[in-house]
Amino acid sequence: MDGTGRKVLLSNQRHIFGFTLLGDHIYWTDWQTRTLERIDKHTGGNRTVILSKMPNMMGLKAVNLKEPRGTNPCSENNNGCSHLCLNLPRGPVCACPGKLTLDIATKKMCVKPEAILLYADHAEISWLSLETNGTETHTSVIVAEEIGAIDFDITNGMVYWTDLSIKSINSVFLNGTSPKRIIEFGLDNPESLAVDWIGRNLYWADSGNQRIEVSRLDGSSRRVLLWRNVDNPRSLTLDPLKGYMYWTDTNAKSSRIDKAALDGSQRSTVISNLGRTNALTMDSGRLYWADIDAGVIESSDTNGHYRQQIVQDNLHYVVSLAQHKNFIYWADRTLHSVRRANKVGFNNTVVITNIDYVKDIHVVPSSGQEEWNPCADNNGGCQHLCFISPVKLNSSYSHHCACPTHYTINADNRTCSAPHHFLLFGQRQGISQMMLEAESPDTVVPIREVGTVKTLGYDPQEQLIYWVDARRRAIRRVNVNGSKVETVIENGQYKPHDIAIDPFTRHIFWSCSINNIINVTRPDKTTVGTIIGGYDQKPTAIALNSERGYIFWVNMMDTPKIQRAFLDGTNVITLVNSGLSQPASLTVDSANAKVYWVDTGMMRIASVDFSGRHRMVFNDVQVNQPDSITSAGKYVYWISNHRTVINFAHKVVKSNRGFLKCRMQALYDIYAVQMPSAPEMERHPCGNANGGCTDICVPTSADLSRCGCPIGKTLDSDNVSCVTEIKCHSDQFMCSSTSSVTCIPLDWQCDGLADCEDKSDEQNCS
Repeated sequence: MDGTGRKVLLSNQRHIFGFTLLGDHIYWTDWQTRTLERIDKHTGGNRTVILSKMPNMMGLKAVNLKEPRGTNPCSENNNGCSHLCLNLPRGPVCACPGKLTLDIATKKMCVKPEAILLYADHAEISWLSLETNGTETHTSVIVAEEIGAIDFDITNGMVYWTDLSIKSINSVFLNGTSPKRIIEFGLDNPESLAVDWIGRNLYWADSGNQRIEVSRLDGSSRRVLLWRNVDNPRSLTLDPLKGYMYWTDTNAKSSRIDKAALDGSQRSTVISNLGRTNALTMDSGRLYWADIDAGVIESSDTNGHYRQQIVQDNLHYVVSLAQHKNFIYWADRTLHSVRRANKVGFNNTVVITNIDYVKDIHVVPSSGQEEWNPCADNNGGCQHLCFISPVKLNSSYSHHCACPTHYTINADNRTCSAPHHFLLFGQRQGISQMMLEAESPDTVVPIREVGTVKTLGYDPQEQLIYWVDARRRAIRRVNVNGSKVETVIENGQYKPHDIAIDPFTRHIFWSCSINNIINVTRPDKTTVGTIIGGYDQKPTAIALNSERGYIFWVNMMDTPKIQRAFLDGTNVITLVNSGLSQPASLTVDSANAKVYWVDTGMMRIASVDFSGRHRMVFNDVQVNQPDSITSAGKYVYWISNHRTVINFAHKVVKSNRGFLKCRMQALYDIYAVQMPSAPEMERHPCGNANGGCTDICVPTSADLSRCGCPIGKTLDSDNVSCVTEIKCHSDQFMCSSTSSVTCIPLDWQCDGLADCEDKSDEQNCS
């Protein structure tokens, strides 16, 4: 068993999968030949097929049912070990499961340590009992890609960590079981993490997105707390008993320690003008931080007063701090170690050495604190998030409920409602949303495999986001919460260019850049048909005014045009036929009966009314690389500056304009969601069951509508359903009813024999 005497027993095998040893034979399964075979383990001879033609042959294990032979030291009374005995080459050793650790004196008994030190190397989380002085084997929890920060919830025994490589927040039990990905969208560089063990919330600081966020421990009810005037937030720590959070923030000049209430309100600076400060922790009354530039670990009260230096010697690059009882612990990346000293700076000792690239540390006590606030009981009665208000001296607890980002609290102050008006924007491989008001944080819609977003649409009735996936050449949709991704249209014969959703009928209107048509598809994915097409059409961008029953589109055939028709494609008129270069995007202002467009060739935004009159250039100066445009209320919004900026401007007061969001990457489309009210839905003549029409419902007034048909179909006599349009030759007679026989020879008309089912060929013969 020392590796010598190696010899080949059998060669040139196809796909050995299972392998086991019993007696004098070796047994194996071959996944490709579907056999179970054996050979002599000494010579390789006497090859025998035991089973054949067995599908899915995988693993196997041979078991000797006779009394086992041989012994080892662990076979006698478990070698005195209280739990596990392992017979290693160097001899038997005792080991412990879970959070138990080996008693230092006896080396036999497993005991529950007073506390353990949880620490993260570059790609592994491990722990060690603080009672072993670093001499015992470290227990690995999990191996990850690139760990950023760790924390622990003592209530459920769960380790939480951020992964900077795959940009996620994850959890796993301390014994390494049940790993889960909790947050996997909308993260950039989450370098700090903190568990509110009382309120059952999870906080993190993302220096890449320059924000601090919170969610429930399972990742639900996610809310952006701080995003304004946040530079590089790190080292987040919580005081859930008093209702505060603290963090370090670094800009180009210096670092500071800030604090705020747990809901992000009442923000203030505790200490400013620090050197690089990446490590922060606290106990019940004091803050502790490491100033890398000054080479010290300092302390103050939670208001920044009574400041004092704790450790000044042998500090190089401190990246994390933790505290337990009378000791402060720190991780030094330069020294590849974790050290500790008491909280007045004495007894500076090494706890762990030889850590390649230490990232974070956390001390876990053996038992949880018996701590309480109103959010501990049934989440304070809140549907989503519960926050306690900061506790003043000798005051009692108070709490309030809060909602996920963009949601609003209802009148009961407990439940939340989704937003009715917001802005969707699509980037190359993601879809996000933000409120239309300035200073609103954006949030990512959690969609896996979004593809390449080209254009966007929205179904307000079912709260579905639609998008054209340019990579798949498909139209797809997803619930606004990121669930239930579906492909609506995917066909090699099509290449969708733009989409528009009728909010009342939920019909999907989309242009195809291969066939040069505009199609209509029902929400159940069945086809209505083509409404715009022909030799003189090359439709690209489209927009709807469902209240009046209009569809607008850009026609790039020969000279660019902007045209309008009814929703069934009838009554086509040209609104703009000159002064266009590359009209790339359309939007409709329903309230003012205007169409706005972006012309990327002329770098301008312009508008015209629904009849083609009152054309005007919206901006009196050129717009820097304008692209997609959308309209909401009194404002228009558009993408500019090589797809990096979202702009807004008042439709009347031209000076009222600015940037909604800057420094973005690969913006492709924006879409303003404006949900019709319940009365609007009820009043619209097509809002109930598509107005009774089988194909297309076209409103003709505020309370009246008519039914229409796509190209190739015609309205039947019931004025509701569409039938295939039949054209008879000049030498044929067309029957009035097309349910069966449609065209008959002209000579058969008025010959005294009824050949049409409705006998129309024998009518009016006199």
